[in-house]
Formats: sequence, structure tokens, C-alpha cells
Amino acid sequence: MKVWNYENGQLSGMVSYSNGEQEGPWEEYYENGQLRARGSLSNGERDGPFESYYENGQLRKKGSFSNGDRIGKFKEYYENGHLRRSGSYSEEGVMVIGTRVNNDGLWVYYHENGQLMARSNWSNGIQDGPHEWFRDDGSLFERGSYSKGEKCGEWKERGETVTYPPCSNGQSRLLKVRHTEEPVSPNLGETGSSSREG
Repeated sequence: MKVWNYENGQLSGMVSYSNGEQEGPWEEYYENGQLRARGSLSNGERDGPFESYYENGQLRKKGSFSNGDRIGKFKEYYENGHLRRSGSYSEEGVMVIGTRVNNDGLWVYYHENGQLMARSNWSNGIQDGPHEWFRDDGSLFERGSYSKGEKCGEWKERGETVTYPPCSNGQSRLLKVRHTEEPVSPNLGETGSSSREG
């Protein structure tokens, strides 16, 4: 087992080794001694159940990994304890800016105040099916459907009806031009992370 410490001597992290490979449980800690994250490794890759925490001890993320990729049910929380998002990951996925996106099924996102932010359907890392996004006051921002990652059919966007090609063809082409100062919807996919925190 290898152990790291902060300059003040407080434990920073520990990881198990077997035959020169990171293997078995690992843990990371904040400088105040609070657990930051824990999980297990297999051949140097995250594998099995995983949890990460905020510095105040509140659960931040909970899920599982298989060979370094997220898989199965996943939940993420705000520091105040409200659910931020929940959904599942599949074994398949797509690469987006160097990161594997494998969201699968219904994903639900919440604003920090607890209001529903979005419901979006995914298939192996690509938005596919009904999608809704709400402002933090609960009012509708946009609603429509995706087909293989492309908007299709009739959408309600910022109070306007916008028509895209029918959902069956998978082609995206905006048919109504509109100008607005409102922000565009956030990318609801996963982004990469440089730490083990996940």
C-alpha cells in the first residue's frame, strides 16, 4: 500500500498495489481529514463501487465503474444535499472531446433549489427521445425530442414553436430563424475529470 500526506502530515490518499499495479481499495482525503473519495482499482483502472464527498462530508457522487468507465446507476448531489442528477450508464458509448459519454436511459437533472431542471432520454451516449428543460422557477425553457442526437419534430423553445424535420429521418435543420439574447441550453452530457474524484 502506498500512502501520501499533506505538508502538515495529514493523510492525503492511499492506494493498494499488487505485482506493481494499482489493485484494490483506494482513498483520497481533504486536508482537514474529511474523506474526499473512495473506490477500488483493478489493473490500475477504477472498478467497482465509488463514492465522493464534499469537504463538509456531504455525499457528492455515488456510482460504479468497470475497467475505468462509469456503468450502471449514478447519482450526484449538490453540497446542500439536494439531488443534482441521476441516471444510468451503459457499457457502450461515444467519444466527445476525448471523453467517453455513455449515458443511457432517462437522466433527470435538478437545480440547486431542488426544482426539476431537465429530463432527457439517452441511448449509449446519444440523446434520443423526449427532452424537457425547465428554469429554476419551474417554468418551461424547452421541450421536444431527439433522434440519434439531432433535434426533430416540433419543439417549444423559449416560448416559441420551432419545427425541425420529422423524427424518423435523424437530420437536423432549423426551419424557423429566431434571434434571442437568452442563453442556450447546457450540455447535459458528461465531461472529463482530471482527478480520481469522478
